[in-house]
Amino acid sequence: MKKICWLLAVSSILLSGCASSPKTDKEHDSQAKTLLSQSTQSVPEQQDRQAWDTAQKDNSVTSYNLYLHSYPSGRYFAEASAKLKLLNEKNSQGTMPPQ
Repeated sequence: MKKICWLLAVSSILLSGCASSPKTDKEHDSQAKTLLSQSTQSVPEQQDRQAWDTAQKDNSVTSYNLYLHSYPSGRYFAEASAKLKLLNEKNSQGTMPPQ
């Protein structure tokens, strides 16, 4: 499957070069690598990444809990756990009565 995706990516680049201004080999190589990396990433990996990006952007207890619950085997599980722990510690320090 990866070979087919790679061939399609390379073919697409070669064909697009015929219809537009000529590109250097370096430009073609760069575009092929980008397309190949995108095509080899599975849908669940893409969804995991999108959920992680959202959690980071929101940077809230709720968003990290949602990520951890939705992706218990996710690529960013450990990092999300660490960020959630830090947020919980900050929140608990802010609500502690003065001594």
